[in-house]
Amino acid sequence: MRTIFSPILHLIICLPIVIGLFSFSWWLFDIFSNFLIFYLYLSFFLVLFFIIHKEYIFIIFYLLLATSLTLKIINLNTINDKTNDDNNSTSVIILSLNVNMNTREYETIKTNIQLYSPDILIFLEFNKVWQKEINAILSSDYYPFSHSIIRNNYFGIGLYSRFRIIDAKIDYYSGIDIPTLTAIILVNNKRLKLRAIHLDWPIFRRNAINRNKQLFMLADAIKNDNEASIAIGDFNLTPWSNYYNTFISKSETKACNTFPIHGSWPGISRYLAIPIDHCFYNNGIHVENAFYSDHTGSDHFPLIVDFHI
Repeated sequence: MRTIFSPILHLIICLPIVIGLFSFSWWLFDIFSNFLIFYLYLSFFLVLFFIIHKEYIFIIFYLLLATSLTLKIINLNTINDKTNDDNNSTSVIILSLNVNMNTREYETIKTNIQLYSPDILIFLEFNKVWQKEINAILSSDYYPFSHSIIRNNYFGIGLYSRFRIIDAKIDYYSGIDIPTLTAIILVNNKRLKLRAIHLDWPIFRRNAINRNKQLFMLADAIKNDNEASIAIGDFNLTPWSNYYNTFISKSETKACNTFPIHGSWPGISRYLAIPIDHCFYNNGIHVENAFYSDHTGSDHFPLIVDFHI
């Protein structure tokens, strides 16, 4: 029985890993690439399992597999510009959260705001109900500037800032009705172009094609920015997808990834989640820190980014 089923079992285990490495080939392959961290967990478990059973060939095989997965996972565009010698720079903290429009965890949002004192707040899946509650929570003295895209679907966006918003517009980076909020924010006389992002869900072929179109059109727009710019939000994409690195290359940006590897969705445990909420920035910005908060009432963990401009 072992000789019949053992190869089948190994094939089942290894097949999604191999498929995930070819995420550009087919939209369904790209979905597999987003769960690379769980393949790593499984590989380490199998190493321990075969150590107990003294199956040395399989120990070596899965140890090599776990090592290669580890190298791929940690080989990210991590923050590499934490030092900032500009004495005239201004520190800015952004909190970005996909609130999950079907939840009502307003007090948890309040806890996050009190804990991190962000200068700029971005809320995704923002509808009229959430707008009313957020306006009640926030002090108009501390967040006097705001701009919102109110939607009854999952693609509304709310932006609140203690810095002056001198311009805001809605951009569409594909032929579908999914908006990106682009704002020019004046941070102590320095212009910051901020894009609040929520890309399409790649769970079906059409949605995957739409997300990739959004991603590459967004990359072209960011590349042409002549000022400090930052794109932040729910990209529905993990760093292990080939599209992720292609986006960074095309947009000529850096990514504020967190290490150790934590996830942002689903909001059960950061170690049992995948990182799909991201922040990308150009050379006009120096990022000090980026992490996912533990405090959430949503199915996403909030993304906190601390940077200088």
